[in-house]
Amino acid sequence: MLNTQSNALHKKRFGQYFSGEKVADMLLSLLPKNQNWQTVIDPMAGIGDMLVSVRKHASATSFMLGVEIDEIVAKACASRLSDATIITGDAFRTPELITSDGWDLVITNPPYVRYQLQDGDDETMPSSQEIRTNLMNQIRAIPYLSDTEKALFQRISENYSGLADMAVPAWILCAALVRKNGYLAVVVPETWLNRDYATPIQYLLLKLFQIEIIARDTNASWFPEALVKTCLVVAKRIDARDLMDLKASTHTTRI
Repeated sequence: MLNTQSNALHKKRFGQYFSGEKVADMLLSLLPKNQNWQTVIDPMAGIGDMLVSVRKHASATSFMLGVEIDEIVAKACASRLSDATIITGDAFRTPELITSDGWDLVITNPPYVRYQLQDGDDETMPSSQEIRTNLMNQIRAIPYLSDTEKALFQRISENYSGLADMAVPAWILCAALVRKNGYLAVVVPETWLNRDYATPIQYLLLKLFQIEIIARDTNASWFPEALVKTCLVVAKRIDARDLMDLKASTHTTRI
């Protein structure tokens, strides 16, 4: 059992600010109603809040996969989701994420870990450079991305800022996993709207997704322990488009 100080450091190192039922249900409510989610993945599943919320509305035949790097947390997740496949592992290295067609729904609350904490001496959590390298390897293995799309993902993966928090590579991976006409639903720090290092993410979304809705936690009430305002983002995967012709109509909700 970790003492209080060690436990707090462990949570920061792993970005463990779990979604909770309220946030998970809120994010799911922003997705299209009566959607038939046949394949669902949470690549950074935590204790499974997102998948539990989806399960309440998904078909009994839906295949659900969760990946969680912390073994203890992964066991807790598996105990809540006996009908889902829960893998203990690093999403940036887990081959089961890669399918022939992609996923109908990629839904997650990725770990928010500042870059200063990404290169500690923990043997489980990979370093920032390992994350980048593994991310690029995962993208190379994805069969359904066109050559142009794969080159875009690789370029962004190679060049995102070393000052970025872990949510940035997590978001890149999640975006790459969504099949055409599938959906991405993510909890992210509000910094993705105004930090320079998040610019590649914004470009990626505008290039390959139709942003459906952004809900902003204006009072920092969703994750009081994290002390970071967050957003809920829902986007639909589309064919790559020319941004010169873009006429986006994104709806933003303040909560």
